[in-house]
Amino acid sequence: MWKKFVMSIFLNNIYKNAIIKDRSLNILVFSSKDHAMANINLAESFPQHNFYLTLPEHHWSLDIKPNLDNVYILYQQERDHPPIDLSLDAIICQEKFIGFDKYRRLADYLHIPLIYYEHNTIGPSVRPEDVELLKTQRLSDIDIATHKIIALDWKKEFDYIIPYNLTIDESFKNKKDQIIIIGDFVVGDYNYLQEIISASPWPVEILGNVQQLSKPPSSYKELLDKLTQSKIFLNLASKDSNVFYMLQAMALRCAVITNYTTLTSSIIKESNCGICCEQLEEIKNAISKLCTDSTLLGKCQDNAQSYAYRYYSSNSQWTDMFKQIINYKFIKKS
Repeated sequence: MWKKFVMSIFLNNIYKNAIIKDRSLNILVFSSKDHAMANINLAESFPQHNFYLTLPEHHWSLDIKPNLDNVYILYQQERDHPPIDLSLDAIICQEKFIGFDKYRRLADYLHIPLIYYEHNTIGPSVRPEDVELLKTQRLSDIDIATHKIIALDWKKEFDYIIPYNLTIDESFKNKKDQIIIIGDFVVGDYNYLQEIISASPWPVEILGNVQQLSKPPSSYKELLDKLTQSKIFLNLASKDSNVFYMLQAMALRCAVITNYTTLTSSIIKESNCGICCEQLEEIKNAISKLCTDSTLLGKCQDNAQSYAYRYYSSNSQWTDMFKQIINYKFIKKS
């Protein structure tokens, strides 16, 4: 499905990489909906480069950011048949289990680097032999992790550890006795969420897609305003997909209650900014504890923002990586 696409541009890529050293980059990003917001934030930070973001389907998070001149969204049909005149400089993939071999072949054919951008720790369902296979046989040219905890969990040396680019604001005077949840939920989650809402001493607001319980924010500013106004962020995601919003909440001085994953539990332990839970009753008890103990809540809020200050991304690391792409020398991975 890529044949017509790659035949028209691979010689141009070789020529361009050889002689042009100061230029904008065209980057094809294979993304899941879970990481769309992090990728759009990256593009917003580098308006001189063009990002072609491919997604399996539309997601509400795409509607809350203003349209960016350097972001082009390709959905399922378009991602299989991108514009034939598009001259690419790099491919970013965020998945080693599904589709990686296709991205590797495409990058090799175009003589451009394949960048592996890892957001998650190793899931509990992944077998050790599969992890070793991913590390030794599915090779990328540049490896990036969003947190040092991810690199430690993979037991792998990444070329760059680049945390998310977060919005940090010290103006938290208008915080309310309020809990906020951000995420995607299905109909089967309704009773679970309703039980949390009913048990909470404070109002619980959900930004997402659950009928009758929530709706997406109208803009990214509204999402940030809601986080700024809330005192507690409740992360109910069963995997690392919601960590971007959790860290953004911490940057805006929210204490955290989160479901257990390797990454979230390590962040809570490192930052001492909240409580990690595994069962519904534990979540309800944690909510009650933070809502009724103002000293503990204040300490968790201070620690959350302090942690975000220490680990939020500086654009210099991405700038260095983009320079590496411009100066990239193609060596085919065996």
